[in-house]
Amino acid sequence: SLLKAASQRMRNVSGKTFNSLLMEIRLSIVCQYLTDSNLTLGSIAELCGFSAASHLSKVFKECYGVTPTAYRRKNT
Repeated sequence: SLLKAASQRMRNVSGKTFNSLLMEIRLSIVCQYLTDSNLTLGSIAELCGFSAASHLSKVFKECYGVTPTAYRRKNT
């Protein structure tokens, strides 16, 4: 299928899967919201496509090694 071919090409070019690239983009947007706004984690999660603030927190900590709250404190 076209989608599968596009996904494979993306992996060949970037070395990353579509889903991992999408998650990188979403998390970079989360970082921007954490540093540039006073939005709650729940609001940020909703805006960035996470099912819940708790899911965002788990994924964020796995990626960055700190919680979103700790990241916000260090970067504002």
